[in-house]
This record gives sequence, structure tokens and C-alpha cells, in this order.
Amino acid sequence: MDVGSLSCGPYQIKLGYWQDARLKGGSLDGDWQNCSATFDCSERAVQGYMARYATYARLEHNPTCEDFARIHNGGPNGFKNPATEKYWLRVKKCLDMSITPDDANKTEQKH
Repeated sequence: MDVGSLSCGPYQIKLGYWQDARLKGGSLDGDWQNCSATFDCSERAVQGYMARYATYARLEHNPTCEDFARIHNGGPNGFKNPATEKYWLRVKKCLDMSITPDDANKTEQKH
């Protein structure tokens, strides 16, 4: 993990993350800070990073939400780094509280 370095945008992307993401995600607007500041480009950066590191070949299993979160937080080997477990638990708590499509349909039917 790259503690203390500058992170930008909604996904808190660091320069090294963006550079790695470009290997699978294309040019990504050609500039780290501009890309990281927009949802569209930063989402493409995350997708490129995951395409590179969250793979069956690296993990020896199909990537899970936990793998994605821990790799995003802790780098290529974050999925096995104990330091990323706390981050994963925060993400999992948010996921557990989300509304499912069935719940959303029930809410819409009441109105």
C-alpha cells in the first residue's frame, strides 16, 4: 500500500494505480489528475486496473467483491494483505446495507 501519497478523485486513485490501469484501460484521458477527477474516466481506470490484477490467473479463483475491494485498496497483492481487511469490512457493510432490485421494486409499487 502506498500510504501518504497523493490520491485524486472519487476513487482516490494514485499515480501508480493510474499508470498500471492504462496498460489495460487505454489512454485514460492522458493525464492522471484530470482522469481521476471525473467519474467516467476514473471508473475506466478502476476497470483497467482490475482487468490487469483481479484475474483468475493471478488469484487462482474467480475474483470476488472482496478481491476487487482489497486490490483497489492495497495494490496488486492487496487481496492477501491483512492490512486491507478493515477496508473490505467497511465496503462489505455498505454492500450489506444496499437496496436489492426486489426491494426497489417493492418501494416503487407502494407509491
